Amino acid sequence: MIARFVGFLKPGFKVSTDPDVRAIQREILAAMRSGKRFATCHKEGGTNIRFHGSLFVISNYGEDESLERYSSEDSFLAALRKFYDCESRRDIHPRRPSEIEVWKYIQGQLF
Repeated sequence: MIARFVGFLKPGFKVSTDPDVRAIQREILAAMRSGKRFATCHKEGGTNIRFHGSLFVISNYGEDESLERYSSEDSFLAALRKFYDCESRRDIHPRRPSEIEVWKYIQGQLF
């Protein structure tokens, strides 16, 4: 299993300045801190995305196991945005959704 600790923003990610996007992101982070999470599964394994203690954690299981821990909200949001990038625009291709549409989609995946 690959494990890594990420506490910084990845190059190329810009924190949104749109107040509506930031509001949705804050709601997502608050929901995760209160126990909500994201999960996917497929024939090769799956992914769990959750808040644990003081860190946001993305763990992959199955054929490609890995564990990433994020101490920074912005670095976690960048990883979450990247994780859902393709899926968030799957049903509307070739049009690219706005950032607010993407974050609403991501918010809808919480359970």
